[in-house]
Amino acid sequence: MVNIMQAILMGDAKRANWFLSHFPENFWFKIGYKRANAAYKIASAKVPAYISFLRSKKAKKRLKFEHTPFTDKENYLNKYPFYERVINGIKGMENIHAFSKSSGSNGKSTYWPRIGSSDETTGKVLAFTYDYLYKVFEKKTLIINNLALGTWFAGEVAGDASRKASSLKSCKASVISPGANSQETADIIADLGKLYEQIVSIGYPPFAKQLLDALEEKKIKTRSINLKFFLGGEAFTEDYRDYLYSRLESKDLNTVIGVYASSDFGFVSSETPLSIAIKRESVNKPKLAKSLFGREDVENMTLVQYNPVGRYFESIGDELVATILQAVPLVRYNIHDNGGIISLKRTLDLCKESNFFPTEIVKNQGFNFYWKLPFLFVFGRSDNTISIGGANIYPENVIVAVRKFPEVNTFKLARKLDENNNTRLKVYIELRENIINIRGPSAKNLKESLEAAILNSLLTKNEDFKDAYRLDPQSLKPEIEIFEFGEGVFKERGIKNKYIHKES
Repeated sequence: MVNIMQAILMGDAKRANWFLSHFPENFWFKIGYKRANAAYKIASAKVPAYISFLRSKKAKKRLKFEHTPFTDKENYLNKYPFYERVINGIKGMENIHAFSKSSGSNGKSTYWPRIGSSDETTGKVLAFTYDYLYKVFEKKTLIINNLALGTWFAGEVAGDASRKASSLKSCKASVISPGANSQETADIIADLGKLYEQIVSIGYPPFAKQLLDALEEKKIKTRSINLKFFLGGEAFTEDYRDYLYSRLESKDLNTVIGVYASSDFGFVSSETPLSIAIKRESVNKPKLAKSLFGREDVENMTLVQYNPVGRYFESIGDELVATILQAVPLVRYNIHDNGGIISLKRTLDLCKESNFFPTEIVKNQGFNFYWKLPFLFVFGRSDNTISIGGANIYPENVIVAVRKFPEVNTFKLARKLDENNNTRLKVYIELRENIINIRGPSAKNLKESLEAAILNSLLTKNEDFKDAYRLDPQSLKPEIEIFEFGEGVFKERGIKNKYIHKES
């Protein structure tokens, strides 16, 4: 019954946006809860891996999913073969119509079986999202899939779902998929751009800058083609958004949209004009940020409005836990993303207390309605991971290389923008306590040796890094900076070694 109701509500983009802008958020929470509970009941009865998981945890079968143990990559995905995580196990494989894959911390691929009904739903979700943000049922739109192609989850699903959305009756969007190739994309825009009222590039944040550079080389004015970006795979700052605004010569709230998605649970949602307005105000008002999100430093936060019907989230100990009914049902699955949930009502009330009225900003930007949906905020992975160009980079891949250098104590990974707003992979190296005064040729030799060893390890042990590096070596080539013991980014240390450095 819940699935039938979802199909009715989301079966038409215009109808979906009417419901999303008129029905209260509690309505969506109630349906989402019922669907999450249905996912648990199906998994506990028909998914061999989950049945075994519950047995290993000595968990009794319960009526409600929220009392069940948490699953994650380590205790569930990596423990059971993918075909045992499918509904009806190996017998259920006959219902699988496609595969995508992602790479884990050890470089071993995780296969994600997909069923047609879930892909159809993602297409419908993108249809009403594109319609709300870009009016694709009214404006001729060229959607360019600039995510990594092949078997990788993001590019595969984004392209397929976008094509499904564009094929709906009355939709005026067309889709082309050159992948993360800025030169080819610039050629496509030069050839096809004049046929459309707007162009939407779906890609990783660093790719947006590369495409703008390629267009500039070809002397194509971005304002004349009405170019917009739909960016996922990693967070980006408001400074970077402002940089893109300046290059695009537009500050419209739908010009640069961030996306929250993962290979584990697919497309969750995107930023909306309302969420962007709130985030931008919060960056400039630490007190407001603290009241909304529990911390003042929100520059690297992603803030989206999401529908609990598709993905039901819980906020447990500052981490996001999701329950999803899909080809591989996930019950209380912790991807280890730091973040939380805040209701629309509470958000608007706290904004009002701060004398800030985001709904008025949205209205003034030409959006006649906004979604009555809660907000989900994400600060990034808590499991020692950074993402660049769609590739997850794990310390485990770097440890293998660094341990070969006896003079090195430890390291930190960081994602940083250079003076030209290009994303760079930084590796900060700390020397051992008794190693001092490495200067001149010795420092240069050590730096070059570390760079080669780390790059080789990443290319050998991390498949999605290898694929992303092929497309964008400039961003993903490790840049080494060496510090003596206890200096620079290593001045503060705790009991546990932290491999990720958050740039200020």
